[in-house]
Amino acid sequence: MGIFSFGKPKVSLGLDIGSDTFRVAQVQPSKGLPLLTNCGSIRVPRGAVVGGEIVDSEVVSYSLSELWKKAGLSEKRVILGVSNQKVVVRLIDLPYMEKSELKSALQFQAQDYIPIPVEDVILDYLVVNEYTTEAGERMLQILLVAAQRDMIQNIVSSVEAAGLRPEVIDVSAFAITRSLISAPPPTLAEEPRPKETVALLNIGAGITSMVVVEGNVVKFARVIALAGDDWSEALADGMGITFDEAEDIKIRVGLPPLVGDRFIDVPSELMDRADIAQDIMEREVMRFIGECRRSFDYYLAQVPTGEIQRVILSGGASKLKNLIPYMEKGLQTEVIAGHPLQSVKVSPRLSQEALGEDEPSLAICLGLALGGID
Repeated sequence: MGIFSFGKPKVSLGLDIGSDTFRVAQVQPSKGLPLLTNCGSIRVPRGAVVGGEIVDSEVVSYSLSELWKKAGLSEKRVILGVSNQKVVVRLIDLPYMEKSELKSALQFQAQDYIPIPVEDVILDYLVVNEYTTEAGERMLQILLVAAQRDMIQNIVSSVEAAGLRPEVIDVSAFAITRSLISAPPPTLAEEPRPKETVALLNIGAGITSMVVVEGNVVKFARVIALAGDDWSEALADGMGITFDEAEDIKIRVGLPPLVGDRFIDVPSELMDRADIAQDIMEREVMRFIGECRRSFDYYLAQVPTGEIQRVILSGGASKLKNLIPYMEKGLQTEVIAGHPLQSVKVSPRLSQEALGEDEPSLAICLGLALGGID
């Protein structure tokens, strides 16, 4: 599902404009799983993208041009992902109406469901279900998306300034779903599989994208403002060090194990600072888990009989040492690492080792590219 498009995408090239890294994945149809033919990334100066929004268009455009050179890409048509506080996703129920009537009806009714003035947004929707109430009333379940127009135009102009051509703008939450949820249909000999409700958390540098999926249908999506950079900033402030030093300590020290020796995996040269670093990390991660819990509670309040059965993590910050046990304890549910590469075959010319190390960070760009060949 795209917020809007400039025409049907002819190539599957997904572009993830992250807070500290831009990533691109190129996918083409093949027998069985799609084939990942190219993949690249480039680090971006801090402050160019904040909270999923472009702040410095010139830096973004230059970085995109450099990414295309670095990855050796010639194709200019791209599928973009957006994820920030100015994108609203709502699951709503409306009386049944024909498709020709639905679009105009949503223009009038959308304001009841979104916090942004409807005249300032671009609207899109997807009909996810049709049902009949106990009273016999025919209804539609709609996934409504509203994105602030100025924010979208800023992204498009920055990408176009790099010589690229946006063909579709997609919601990053939907892209994550494509790359992390693998649910092939049952064969004739099998019983239909029960619909599992799964929460996906893509923990990036600047934001965390959360999406709740029932079966293969997105039921809820939200952006959480806390992410990996917040943990590094807390370390920098608490230890009186630079952000880059804090980032290094965060990666190499991580969280202490929930049981056993706190310092078992700590490099010897960082042992004298590990105790304070781990205390800060524990505090910040528990604050993050609290935000996730509140988002889960908000979703479950709308679905009283619902239950989140699993949580799947992706994003660069999800690689933090011992994060999964902390998440399981705080959320009281199974938490596993996601594997975006499960959704594709990898071209022999790409480095499996390099891709494997970066795999959690590929969920968005891969999912965007997969949307182009859906």
